[in-house]
Amino acid sequence: SPVVVYFSVECLHVQAKGKAQLNIPLQNFPRLERATAEQRERFTLNGGGGIHWEDIDEDINIEALYAGAIRDMTNR
Repeated sequence: SPVVVYFSVECLHVQAKGKAQLNIPLQNFPRLERATAEQRERFTLNGGGGIHWEDIDEDINIEALYAGAIRDMTNR
């Protein structure tokens, strides 16, 4: 898969092919933070570059994650 998605206790980890791994605190995504570990693992990757969690009605755009991560690094 061109995108690897997994969870640790406090973070969502996303790595798109050829890009750095992102480690994003779950507190940034209240629905994911409230979800059970099982619910977090039940996601699908859609063709538009998004991660979708049907159970908790959450959608995250991978490009937006990278854009946000780069912006955050610039502001430090």
